[in-house]
Amino acid sequence: MEIIYNSKEKTADFIRDNKQNFQEKLLSHTVNFPSRINDILEKGN
Repeated sequence: MEIIYNSKEKTADFIRDNKQNFQEKLLSHTVNFPSRINDILEKGN
């Protein structure tokens, strides 16, 4: 993930400038999420 950072910008601007990167990173983690929930539920029972 390539982060765009300017030390003088506000946090809100940083988040806005990197919104696409953040969304892509979060979505890449959600691919495995449903199967992990099933694993947890099976091991918990």
